[in-house]
Amino acid sequence: MKLAIGTAQFGCDYGIANQHGCVSENEVRNILNYAENNNISMLDTAIAYGESESKLGKLGVNDWNIVTKITILNNREKDKIVSVKEQVNASLKRLKVDKLYGVLLHNPECLLENNGDEIYSIMNELKASGIVENIGISIYSPLELDELCGRYEFGIIQAPINIFDRRIIESDWHQCLHKKGIELHARSVFLQGLLLMTAEKRPRIFNKWSSLWSIWDEWVKNNELTYLQACLRYVFSITSVKKIVIGVDSCQQLKEIIDAIDGELPAIPNELKCDDAALLNPSFWEHL
Repeated sequence: MKLAIGTAQFGCDYGIANQHGCVSENEVRNILNYAENNNISMLDTAIAYGESESKLGKLGVNDWNIVTKITILNNREKDKIVSVKEQVNASLKRLKVDKLYGVLLHNPECLLENNGDEIYSIMNELKASGIVENIGISIYSPLELDELCGRYEFGIIQAPINIFDRRIIESDWHQCLHKKGIELHARSVFLQGLLLMTAEKRPRIFNKWSSLWSIWDEWVKNNELTYLQACLRYVFSITSVKKIVIGVDSCQQLKEIIDAIDGELPAIPNELKCDDAALLNPSFWEHL
């Protein structure tokens, strides 16, 4: 199964469409059980996701393939190097596991700073030791790959891909990564839930893209699709995508997602492509 469970909601109040806050421990257990019963074997987490790793460790995730993300922020060069090992070891301890399927840099631009080679070397050491199976980066734009992939080798690239955000597909980077044997993990499939909202519930701060929303709403309606079906079937149609990271607030949501995957996907209008980072990158939304 291509699906991977994103765990941001397990540890914090995440997502513009999240109406329930942080997912309870009992509901996380239900989600994990249902996921396992449907051949989902990967969890995507991060140190930045609040109590997510601790909650997963308490429930027991030894049989899962776990990808976590670390952030190198300290300004002192020596501390950056130490930070890589400390963060990975802390994640292992919180998750109560001996190894990780992947460790990704949440801020890969740190590799282009003075001690980028050392940070990369430490990550490779962790891989050589068997603690980490794959190292990689989480990006916001395929433009980041131009310099980073020319300088370093990665096992996993996590990138935003959705029916609006087709930048990595249009740039052909997805094919390049596939040929190199690099796993492409798609995230932001629902754009934090924004793509699943009806016109009535969509926040007015996004009215700047009203023509885009009109095309989206009309296309979904005319083709008798749900927003969920359209989003999922698009990403599942991309053969170069190895894993699709989806966040859920409940077991019922996960069931609806799995049920929505199979089915026809009509031709998507070119007008639904968007390159505007102000819409595609949620970190910019607070400035709208």
